[in-house]
Amino acid sequence: MDTLLSRGYYHGVRILLTIPTVDNRSYMGSSYSMRFADNFIPSLGLGYLAATLAKRGHEVKIHNPVVPESVERIVEEAERWRPDAICLSLFTPHMRSVKQLFNALGEAGRRLVIIAGGPHMSALPEDTMLRHPFDIGVVGEGEETVCEIAERIDRKEGFEGVAGTAIRADGGVVFGSARPLIDPLDRIPPPARDLMPPLRTHKPTPASIRRFPLAVMITSRGCPYGCAFCDRAVFGATYRAHSPEYVMTEMEESVSKHGAKETRFFDDDIAIDRERAETLAEMMIARGARTPWTCNISAKAADPALMMLFKRAGCWQVLFGLESGSDRVLK
Repeated sequence: MDTLLSRGYYHGVRILLTIPTVDNRSYMGSSYSMRFADNFIPSLGLGYLAATLAKRGHEVKIHNPVVPESVERIVEEAERWRPDAICLSLFTPHMRSVKQLFNALGEAGRRLVIIAGGPHMSALPEDTMLRHPFDIGVVGEGEETVCEIAERIDRKEGFEGVAGTAIRADGGVVFGSARPLIDPLDRIPPPARDLMPPLRTHKPTPASIRRFPLAVMITSRGCPYGCAFCDRAVFGATYRAHSPEYVMTEMEESVSKHGAKETRFFDDDIAIDRERAETLAEMMIARGARTPWTCNISAKAADPALMMLFKRAGCWQVLFGLESGSDRVLK
């Protein structure tokens, strides 16, 4: 990866990116019968953060992004690599282990900046900051916000006024201004797969894979639909998408450079922009359509013409958000 750091222009700061431990029983229940259907794939969120930070000249390490790591291993890595900051991507089941992580870092004598982001922080920023002694919370998309935080750390400055953040002050939580959504999305680099474990170590959901290894991709952000049960605090309601050219380059690189034999698109709905979806499929066909793929799509977008085009492009499965079979519940 060509960065300012690799060219010797800037040395930035060291940032360790990781996901705290999670007890599978916290979301699978007491029975472990679901373990064979569990889904361990790399955190694309950490991948995008790593790529963006590296592009700005910072030194980055992603620590075991496939399986959420134990507190002890995170502390051991912090002791060994000695970063200036740890950046945690938080989902709600991870919150049980956060206090344990702070205690373990304190016992190890490591005082470093702890940055917290991810869906849980964005959905409940005030509660999360009041309950846990994070130095700063990232609310919403994290790439540009974390880069600004890294620059503040490098200059030994405080975090007041950083857009898209939450900090504790005067017994409460103070929020920076809302950071504009990243648009166009192509201005951020693809996730840093070079910093992640090989694709063959991932454990994707068995029901949605034909060939292994599998590469996962997210080619758009923001969902314009208003489902009552869905939180859109991270990416917002404004739909933005990578260009088809960007998507094809990332997809082809995952095959040629990382050995992927199949692709899974994790966009909320691959066909929100119908014209873009058709262009992407046509590009796949024009280039040979040799890599099978799956995607998420809304039922109203999956008309026969588009499904036939997707099939010709290599798609073998689409997944619908069928939240209920009851009209009363859906309403």
